[in-house]
Amino acid sequence: MGSRYDHRYSEYNTHPVVDGTTMTMVVKLRVWMPLEDDPTNGDEVITCKRLPCKYITCYSCDGRGTHVNPDIDSHGLTEEDFERDPQFREDYFKGRYDVTCYNCAGKRVIPVIDKDRLSPEEAVLVSGHEKLEREEAEYEAEYAAMVRSERLFGC
Repeated sequence: MGSRYDHRYSEYNTHPVVDGTTMTMVVKLRVWMPLEDDPTNGDEVITCKRLPCKYITCYSCDGRGTHVNPDIDSHGLTEEDFERDPQFREDYFKGRYDVTCYNCAGKRVIPVIDKDRLSPEEAVLVSGHEKLEREEAEYEAEYAAMVRSERLFGC
């Protein structure tokens, strides 16, 4: 995910551009476009918009620019892991397993859409995009839960 920004827009963002006193970035938004004659039907479309943005502290590294390599602790570590290998414990807490943050590329901040500066039309587009993203995440979570339960029953 190279240099990733806010997870809801990360694969679409361009780098922010400062024009005078306004910072913007081009964002691809997934939105639902209802049909004119039948608002209950429609299509999901992708639209590109230049939207106002701002920087926030990276939520992946808490503004440090690095985090522990997920290959080391992505499945969780217990006190037992550290007790078995005191050198591992020392190395872990000294940051020897740290890597440059995957989200901010070490910059410690990420650009996000500045919702306070959106026009009403832009706010509707962003809201629609976020709704689609939430629905997709809920569907994926439900599907993952179903797969887990089927595995428990040997399916």
